[in-house]
Amino acid sequence: MKKQYFELNRLIERLHRRFIDVLKTELNRIGVRNINGVQALLLSNIGEEKITIRDLVERGYYLGSNVSYNIKKLTDLGYLNQEPTPPRPPLGHRQPDRKSLGGRPVLA
Repeated sequence: MKKQYFELNRLIERLHRRFIDVLKTELNRIGVRNINGVQALLLSNIGEEKITIRDLVERGYYLGSNVSYNIKKLTDLGYLNQEPTPPRPPLGHRQPDRKSLGGRPVLA
């Protein structure tokens, strides 16, 4: 079974790379040459939604430094508007509206 998972992982990665190539080809066809396939996919995943970089990373779409770089580039090129997010409370700070689980506070 382990071998099958490795093979499936390899195939998914290969499919992803091919899809990025298709996106880049399509971008070139329509004359968009200032972004790459990864950035086009990122724009597609964001859509019209207001989303944080943290949410993109937590959803498993991207790695932290990778998405930060691409968001900055897309913002610099005018494809995105980036707004600072309010800071999270410090770890261990209990929110007044949060419930506790098993007598322990849920951390933010």
